[in-house]
Amino acid sequence: NSSGLAGSGQMWGKPAHWVDYAAVVNGQPVGVAVFDHPSNLRHPTAWHARGYSLCAANPFASKSFSKGKGPDGSYTLPAGGKLRFRYRAVIHEGPCEPDQIEQLYQDWARRGK
Repeated sequence: NSSGLAGSGQMWGKPAHWVDYAAVVNGQPVGVAVFDHPSNLRHPTAWHARGYSLCAANPFASKSFSKGKGPDGSYTLPAGGKLRFRYRAVIHEGPCEPDQIEQLYQDWARRGK
């Protein structure tokens, strides 16, 4: 992830600007990098990242991530209010180095302000 953590044991519940879920499929390295936009609620978000292919942003699970010791993660949307989330997924064939992903993230984050 953008914090340099690797593997679900290290990444689960940790905040990051992006994660890259990569594997070898039919002998070919492939991956999906998912970006959390800086304008999103609680950016950088915490991620569900599991070895069985679950990789999801979750800005509402702080209590689960902290084993019940943190805030509950709830958010009250005022009547008539809006809450917008922006994410980007980049599917890549072949290995993609963290600095390459970071550059893609930075370019996207700057354009989307």
